[in-house]
Amino acid sequence: MKIYWNLTEKERSELTSDQVETFVRAELMTLGILKPEPCVLDPVPPVPKPTQQYFHIRCGDHPLDVAFDRIEDAKSFLNFCQLRIDRAYVGHAVHSVAVRIEPMEIVSSPMFSQEEFASAKDILRSADAIVASNKKKQGEYQAAEQKRHEALRNLMDDWNECRSKAIRLKRVVDTFSEYKDIAGGDGGIAARFLAKVFTRSAICEAAQWFGEVIEVPDDAPEMAPAEQQKAVAYENPPF
Repeated sequence: MKIYWNLTEKERSELTSDQVETFVRAELMTLGILKPEPCVLDPVPPVPKPTQQYFHIRCGDHPLDVAFDRIEDAKSFLNFCQLRIDRAYVGHAVHSVAVRIEPMEIVSSPMFSQEEFASAKDILRSADAIVASNKKKQGEYQAAEQKRHEALRNLMDDWNECRSKAIRLKRVVDTFSEYKDIAGGDGGIAARFLAKVFTRSAICEAAQWFGEVIEVPDDAPEMAPAEQQKAVAYENPPF
């Protein structure tokens, strides 16, 4: 059985998505991690909706626990309900204080009547149970997917890094080929000037990676320090 980590960097960089998927399956097998089953959710039946409009009182951001069938009754409540009883503590003594209620407004919204709710209660309970079950299924599936993702993170990160590295090193040999053409086929001259745009380590690694012969003369001019620092950062990106 082929193992991803037994391949060379170059071999890993040349893998297609389908080939990587084969290694992914082998990796999961060796790690003892199952691929999650598809998350199939149960259909939630339609639930009854409130059909009757009621009028209730909102005091600031807080609704009062009273409601009215008619807006006239709600308005009458506002006319008579101006104060509320507050509890004030002074030392260990408790005092009742009549406090003026904040500005109140009448709000209209649909609500279940007592009879409607009694009729709909079983259906609402059943739908709520299905929603809770579906939520649990989704949570379990997401947890399994996260476990699988974490297990494969190193492999996928390495594959992406190898492919990026191959692109960077290909640029070195492509530039060498271009310089060689400019120099009339003289590889020595091409390598001398290649050392002005790439570090010696990158040139050496690219030559080994692609099987090229690139011999940089010992007296070849080096890159300027600032440019060399940029090149090193490009050749060794953080992953």
